[in-house]
Amino acid sequence: MADFAVVLTYKDVFGYSSPHEIIDLLKGISPETLLLTLGKTSASLLAGTNSLQIFNSYTSSYTNHHFRTEILKIDFRLRSNSHNVLFNEKSNFHFLKMVVENYAFLNEHTLEDDSEILEINFFKVYLLINQAIYDSNNSNFLKGIPAEHFLEFAQILMMKKTIVEQQETDFFSDILKIKAQLHYFFLEDNELLNQFYKLHGITNPDLWIFEIFRILTLANNYNNNAFYVEDDHWIADYCDGILVNKIIGKTPVNDIELKLNSLYKKDSKYYVLNWSNFGQHLFYKITYQLYELYKKKYDSQLKFDAYQSLISDKVSEKIVFRKAVERSFGRKGTFISYGCESFLGFPDCYLRYNNFVCIFEFKDNELSREFLSNESYQFAKTFIDDRFILNTANGKEKRKGISQLVKVIESLNENIQKVDPILLSKYKKTSVEIVPILVVSESMFSQPAVESYLTKEFTKIKPSNTDFRNINDLVMVNVSTLIHYFLNAEKPDFLPILKIYLDKKKRLTAKGMVPDFPSIDNIPYRKIEKAKQLVEMARELPICDIDLDEQLRKVRETRNK
Repeated sequence: MADFAVVLTYKDVFGYSSPHEIIDLLKGISPETLLLTLGKTSASLLAGTNSLQIFNSYTSSYTNHHFRTEILKIDFRLRSNSHNVLFNEKSNFHFLKMVVENYAFLNEHTLEDDSEILEINFFKVYLLINQAIYDSNNSNFLKGIPAEHFLEFAQILMMKKTIVEQQETDFFSDILKIKAQLHYFFLEDNELLNQFYKLHGITNPDLWIFEIFRILTLANNYNNNAFYVEDDHWIADYCDGILVNKIIGKTPVNDIELKLNSLYKKDSKYYVLNWSNFGQHLFYKITYQLYELYKKKYDSQLKFDAYQSLISDKVSEKIVFRKAVERSFGRKGTFISYGCESFLGFPDCYLRYNNFVCIFEFKDNELSREFLSNESYQFAKTFIDDRFILNTANGKEKRKGISQLVKVIESLNENIQKVDPILLSKYKKTSVEIVPILVVSESMFSQPAVESYLTKEFTKIKPSNTDFRNINDLVMVNVSTLIHYFLNAEKPDFLPILKIYLDKKKRLTAKGMVPDFPSIDNIPYRKIEKAKQLVEMARELPICDIDLDEQLRKVRETRNK
């Protein structure tokens, strides 16, 4: 998840513009070393490692370094503010592109020992690329934001500048989403699903999913950011098809080409150059192949966007979101409902434990390139308002997000006995506590600054004349957060985390230019290994007629022959 960041540039660190061109600073450094270094940086960014930690991992012996003064200046700037950032995915991508385009030139001028020049010039080039990307051409950037919204939208506008055009890859969430999509077809169209398995030669689908996870996990954990695949493994052909090797030296390299070709192959090993692109393309490819089979069978004119809308409703909401809620709120005695015939405008989920009622709305919205590139406050506000407050199209207004939650609360006040009759048999309505929750699928929308803004807007419109004891502040949570939680937690029970978080929000006093808005992701809990929960999920979401134990037995028999 992208956090608010102050991206450091060359001028920020050294106080003046660089007298060097980027290619001059790279001259002498092995392009292969640069590719592998950028791959390691991408892996560190995916793991959430902060810039100071990445920087220190590359400068472990700088105390005796010829460039010690310059190194210390960068170190000082990184330490002087916890929000200072040197490394980020957008600059890493542009750096990678530059190396790929100039690979032949750099290879021709590589020094026999480039370690010393690599250490300082790698950082200098990164700072120069940051400067080219993050120096705003808009003289009105951060201006025109009203005081009421300044603290939130200053962060939102800055965050938009530090993330790429696609959200970060999260392997656990992606694997669950793909498994959920396969589970949907297992229930609704087994014939189509078997066509997909035949296309890949898959005989043990659950083990195939675990193999994807194993390869990605091992590659991301290796110090050299590499993995090896046997020649006859199904993923070997896929990996060979997305090698950057085939476009090295091409000028110019198209951004799409670079995103689609995110592996570098050397001595039979695959090195991941960009983890977001590699992971997303892998899972995107599976989704796209299912779309092509669906299109061929049902509607030759079906657009991919329309298929994604179908998957958003039938899979993202009906399977992934619901499973995430059910597994996260695992306390015995919890009542969950997804519908009531006599209730108009039922929330995506109604959950109650004792007199504590949570109402959920799930939003599977995506970012757009225009949203990420537009530096206007008004554009960002309108984009968020349309998706989470009120959408106006063709002269008609449609409630979204917090407006839907407000309507649900008003309806519950009149009809809660129809939704949850047991509640009022045990408690008075005046003792019921309501928690409105927006669950989103895009990391940008679950940022604390976005939540702070929408919380303020919710406070303005929330019902003030209900019989309920209390209507709490709005809570926003990413569905990936819930997935991580129930896969990691020793005894999943999200209610205590929710209550701690609500208390933190009540006690918050936003101070300074960069207030630390509370984040639900930072609430600690006891964790265990994910293996057991992943196996449980495999059993709960079957994707073939052969259960997991039978798949394992068949594989063991094959190995023993």
